[in-house]
Amino acid sequence: MNKNLAIFIIITLIVGAGVLWYSNQTTKEIENNTQLPDQTEIEAPDNGENEEEEEEKMTVEVYFNNSELNTDQDCSKVFAVERTIEKTQAPARKALELLIAGPTAEEKTQGYLTGVNSDTKINSLEIEEGTAYVDFSSELEREVGGSCLVTSIKGQIEETLKQFATVNNVVISVEGETEAVLQP
Repeated sequence: MNKNLAIFIIITLIVGAGVLWYSNQTTKEIENNTQLPDQTEIEAPDNGENEEEEEEKMTVEVYFNNSELNTDQDCSKVFAVERTIEKTQAPARKALELLIAGPTAEEKTQGYLTGVNSDTKINSLEIEEGTAYVDFSSELEREVGGSCLVTSIKGQIEETLKQFATVNNVVISVEGETEAVLQP
């Protein structure tokens, strides 16, 4: 039995020494291949991630009024501005959110403006058989009066949604009601 124990100890020592040697070699390889911070270039490798980021973006249009472009003062005319967004399964909703947020400071200097109240919320948006059914919070109609402003708001919402191939018509509701919505 002592002989068996001695063989077991010898085998254990040999295996242990081999593991220790291999571990030491791996550590040396890592140390030799590691670039230290004080060495020349420290940049993330170009592994195509930038291209993937670009691929994960998309462009949507948001429609606003424009006091400089609308020379004939037609309240129904709205004009597109392009926005680049993260690719999403719900681009129509994102475009409406951007519409509600309003024109950027730069766009305002170019004459773009909106009648949509910035605290308006989208309660729901469904697109079925070519029709977008969008329900807004009551803020959409707060302090909105006059046929020109109402026509403008409708145009902004409708054109922002109709840019998508799946939308031909738009039904606007406020808190679930479609009757008398956005009436002057």
